[in-house]
Amino acid sequence: MKNLKINNIYQLVSIIIFLIGLLFTYLVAEIDDAPGFLFVGTAITTGCCLCLYGLGSLIDKFETNNKLLANIFEELKNKK
Repeated sequence: MKNLKINNIYQLVSIIIFLIGLLFTYLVAEIDDAPGFLFVGTAITTGCCLCLYGLGSLIDKFETNNKLLANIFEELKNKK
């Protein structure tokens, strides 16, 4: 098995929440005999987890851009 590199904790948490949310949605739909809950619960779980995953990606991009801007600032400061 390959070693997994976890770049951002938000992404890992969103995947775990997604799997738990799908399990919970399936259990509620089966126990309460509510097939509509399966569609609504899956849609809500997927949407929330995609937002959380996107937030993690956005934080990662901000960090990369911040490092690049800091390097540019240092280069400009050293030229003066």
